[in-house]
Amino acid sequence: MNMKDYIKEDNLRMQRIKDIIDLIMLMQSRTQGISLAEIQEEFEVSRRTAQRMKDVVINLYPDKVVELQENSKIVRCQDFCQLRQLIRQLFLSLVDKTRLSCQTGL
Repeated sequence: MNMKDYIKEDNLRMQRIKDIIDLIMLMQSRTQGISLAEIQEEFEVSRRTAQRMKDVVINLYPDKVVELQENSKIVRCQDFCQLRQLIRQLFLSLVDKTRLSCQTGL
């Protein structure tokens, strides 16, 4: 893999990180929650990708996100200070993983 491929892959990873952070912010801003259809529309992705994005957030913060099965909405607690900490942790962990994969060539 040449340097251009690494840069392209890094840009894709950073876009995914940005999308997840944007999803967390969107979840924070909607007191009624957000549905998969709304994620699809907001991020212009397929239903499966929207589900993956939702699953990433739920897996990262299982104690912070509530999934309501009856209306397919996800609700996030409304603590803004806590949200900033979560976003910072997410960003730092994903940056660390990106650095590690670049160093190891994976």
